[in-house]
Amino acid sequence: MIEAISEKITGFLVDSNEISEDINEFRCYKYGIEIALSSILNIVLILSIGAVTGRFIESVIFLAVFIPIRQFSGGYHADTYFRCNLFFCISFVMVLLLFEILKVYNSVYLLLAIDLFSLSIIAFFSPIENRNKPIPAEKRMGLKLKAILISALISLVSLIMHCYWVVYGSLLSCTLLMISVLIISGKIKERRKRNYES
Repeated sequence: MIEAISEKITGFLVDSNEISEDINEFRCYKYGIEIALSSILNIVLILSIGAVTGRFIESVIFLAVFIPIRQFSGGYHADTYFRCNLFFCISFVMVLLLFEILKVYNSVYLLLAIDLFSLSIIAFFSPIENRNKPIPAEKRMGLKLKAILISALISLVSLIMHCYWVVYGSLLSCTLLMISVLIISGKIKERRKRNYES
C-alpha cells in the first residue's frame, strides 16, 4: 500500500514537472516518500495505541526517545513496510509491559543496570546499517557518538526522574532497553545475511 501510494505521488510530481522523468531521480523520490509515509504511519499507530490504552503520554515519551536514538544507532529493519509497522507497534507494547513490571519493583539499581546494559550495546554495536541506506565509513564514528551521547543523556534523565516521577524514569529506561534489543537483532540479521551470501 505504501509503495503504491508513493508511486502515485512520485508520478504526480513527474507529471507536474516538479521532478524529471529520470528513472534514478524517480526511484530516489519514491523511496524518500515511502520512508516519510511509513514514519508518519508508525507515529500515528503508536499515538493511537497510547490513546486507546490510556497511555498517550507514554506513547509520546516513547517516540521522543526512540526516534532520535534510532536515527543514529540503526537497528533491526523489517523487509516490508507492513512488518516494519507491526514490529514498531509490538516494540511499543513490549515497552509498556516491561514498564508495568518495573513499576512494581521501583528500584533505582535495576534502572541503572538496564541503562548501563543499553548504553553498552549502543556504544559497542551502533550504528547498524540498513541495506537500503548504507553508511559511509567516514560517517560511522559520528553516528556512533551521537547515539551514545543522546542515550547517555536519556539515561541520566531517567535516573533523575526516578527520584521525582518514578513512572516516567522507568519508561525511559524501558525504551532504551528496547532500542538495544533491536540493535542486537539487527546485528544478528546482518551476520546471517553475510553468512548466507558467502
